[in-house]
Amino acid sequence: MRRPVFCVLIFLIFIDKGVAQSGTTTQFWWDANVYRPFAVSYRKILSVGTRHLISGGDPWNKLVVKPSLEWYPIPALDIMTALTYLGTRQNEHVSTIEWRPDIGFRINFFQQRWTLRTNTRLEYRHIHYVETDENVNTLRFRARVELIYPLTNPSQRDPKTLYGLTDFEIFVDVAGEAVEERFANTDRFRIGLGWRQDLEWRIELIYTRQNSKNTLEGNFENSDNILRIRIKFQPLRGKTKKEIKDQPHH
Repeated sequence: MRRPVFCVLIFLIFIDKGVAQSGTTTQFWWDANVYRPFAVSYRKILSVGTRHLISGGDPWNKLVVKPSLEWYPIPALDIMTALTYLGTRQNEHVSTIEWRPDIGFRINFFQQRWTLRTNTRLEYRHIHYVETDENVNTLRFRARVELIYPLTNPSQRDPKTLYGLTDFEIFVDVAGEAVEERFANTDRFRIGLGWRQDLEWRIELIYTRQNSKNTLEGNFENSDNILRIRIKFQPLRGKTKKEIKDQPHH
């Protein structure tokens, strides 16, 4: 019964929402994430990645560096904060540097075979336009629902496990000035497969269907097809590895 439910959720990811699009793009993203647990209920995370436009317009690319901290006061609740640096070549004439502090929380619903999560964040965006020396500040709300489901083992935390993942996320500007950028996100659907080698290493291959607006070059809508690779590494040693083995957050 559970497998058909997961298949239905996967099918819903690909339903066309019926919104008229002015353009279609193809992008490639990659991320490397290093997790460092400490004091049992905390984790430091460093994420580094790039985004590249492959087709559908003039060259566009972005560098992302994100140190973050997570606290797990109870199994069902995670508290998160981060400071993200984003350096973006919007087009041949415009480049931006963005600093993005955020705070949020994640609610977890754990079952023996699957995990359902909600992720809510509020982020402050400070964007500097390099060529004109102008600054824009805005506040944005993000909300995501995510499902993770093991395909080859009883639990997604078992070593040598193939698992599926899917989620939906919305972006809402709640205050501040209008931001001019090539890809102003409105919502995302994602579906992918992950492989957990052991407690330390994971790799994920994800397809994302993103709806965005080009507010820099005419305020038209895009449908973005994104292929993303994520590598996750959590170095564990001795007692730490034993303590974290059965924790649902890992």
